[in-house]
Amino acid sequence: AHRFSLVKTPSPTRRCQVCDKRFGKVGFGVHLECDDCGYVCHAGRCAGVAEQTCGISPVLLAETKKY
Repeated sequence: AHRFSLVKTPSPTRRCQVCDKRFGKVGFGVHLECDDCGYVCHAGRCAGVAEQTCGISPVLLAETKKY
């Protein structure tokens, strides 16, 4: 599963990977970004329907959590 963090939108061209809409003005819009694979989506409804599998291998993720 994704491990999301709430982040400010760094680029006006960045788009939600669920609905494909832009996040908003640079520095004002916020979105969720997976700490492991970089998947991005809106914090509201889109987060609830985001892909459940993270782009990083569960085995690799387990290895990185050891350190």
